[in-house]
Amino acid sequence: MLYVVEHGQTDLNKEGRLQGKLCMLLNEYGIQQAESLRDHLNRGLF
Repeated sequence: MLYVVEHGQTDLNKEGRLQGKLCMLLNEYGIQQAESLRDHLNRGLF
C-alpha cells in the first residue's frame, strides 16, 4: 500500500506565506503532526 502525505506545518505555512523551494524546518505543531502520522502508520490504523 502507498500513502502520500504532505509535509507538516512550518512557520511560513502558519503565516499563510508560500514556501517555494526553501527547506523549512517543521514548527512544534508540524512535529506533532509528523509524530501522530508515524504512530498511526506503525499501528496500521489507516
